[in-house]
Amino acid sequence: MGIARFILTLLFWGALNTFFSSESKYWIIEFLDTKGTPVSARVEVADSEDKKRTGLMFREYMPENEGMIFPYDEEIVLNFWMKNTRIPLSIAFVDKHYRIVKITEMFPYDLRITSSGKKAMYAIEMNRDWFKKNKIKSGSIIKIQEE
Repeated sequence: MGIARFILTLLFWGALNTFFSSESKYWIIEFLDTKGTPVSARVEVADSEDKKRTGLMFREYMPENEGMIFPYDEEIVLNFWMKNTRIPLSIAFVDKHYRIVKITEMFPYDLRITSSGKKAMYAIEMNRDWFKKNKIKSGSIIKIQEE
């Protein structure tokens, strides 16, 4: 039993290491604040099902103006949770017209579902209160630029 558990642990950590060491793609998102002033953030792109499933789980820290974006091929109602996520986050749901349809706060390790409530094509996770601090609200428009 001890050897089997050891091997499973090695496989698990090897898979995590492979996932986190794989080359990540980043985009620059420009948000327009309530006065129309652009505010930029650098976001890691969750561009595979594995990256979408894992998101920001297990991370200890995220720099101030960085986050993660989850792009989808079509508009759908998006649902997120904070399983194994240590960092308190805010999430913005964005529709196909690049308009934020909802911003909400999420709490570490919370297993309750956070839903977009409306169809969206993108979810953007930032440190908690980042949107509030930068005066980004529902209805704000974003621009996406690949890095």
